[in-house]
Amino acid sequence: MLRSRRRPGACQAPTARAAGIVWTSFAVAAAANPSDASAQWTPTVVRAESDAWTRSVSCWVQTCVIGLELCPWAAAAAAGGMRVVVERGDEGDVLTCVARELRTLADTAGVTERATTLVASPGAFESFASFLDGAAAVEDMIDARDLTGVIQLATFHPTFRFAETEEHDASNWTNRSPCPVFHLLREADVTRALRAGRVDAEQIWSANVARTRALGSAHMRGLLGGCAPRKVRA
Repeated sequence: MLRSRRRPGACQAPTARAAGIVWTSFAVAAAANPSDASAQWTPTVVRAESDAWTRSVSCWVQTCVIGLELCPWAAAAAAGGMRVVVERGDEGDVLTCVARELRTLADTAGVTERATTLVASPGAFESFASFLDGAAAVEDMIDARDLTGVIQLATFHPTFRFAETEEHDASNWTNRSPCPVFHLLREADVTRALRAGRVDAEQIWSANVARTRALGSAHMRGLLGGCAPRKVRA
C-alpha cells in the first residue's frame, strides 16, 4: 500500500452532471471552548434530497473531527457554514467538481456561508494510491490558479496511511473518513480561527497521534463504522 507523506494541511458550483451531486451546509456555532462544539452541531439541508453519504460525512465530522478535537479550530472555521458536496461520478467528475468548488471558495472570500468545503467521492478513488494521485492533481490546480497560500487542501480516505506509520497504527485514523474526501479551506479563515482559539498548530499533530493511539484502532474503527451510510438515519 502506498503511504501519504503529507500531514494534515488544515488540522489538516455543482458539475454538469447535477443529478449525481447533493450538497448540505452545516452551521456550527463557534464556541470559546472548542470541546463544546460537538454539542452545538446543527445540520441545515440546502437541497431537499436525502443522501446517505452526506449524512455519513456529516456524522464523521461531528463524531471524529469535532467530537475528538482532531481539528481544534474546526468549529470556529465552520462557524459561518461548512459545505459538503457529494460527487458520485468517476475520478474525472470528482476533479471537475473540486475545480469548481475551488474557484467558488476563492471567489467568495468574506462570504461566511462558504467558509470551507468538503468534496466527498464515494464512487471514485477507491484505492489509496489513486487518491494520492487525485490529491496531487488538486494541489496542481491550486498552484496553477495562484492560490497557494490562499486555499489549503486537507485529505481524508478510508485507508489513509502516513508514510512514517505502520498500517495498523491508530494515528492513521486522524485522516480516515467514510469515503474519500478533499477538504478545501481558506488559509485566512484558518489563521483567524487559530488566533481566536489560541491553538498551537505545531502541537496539533502530536496531540492527535497521542489521542488516537490512546483510544486505539478498535475504538476509532468503531466510531467511523458508526457513521457508515447504512447506520446513519435521515
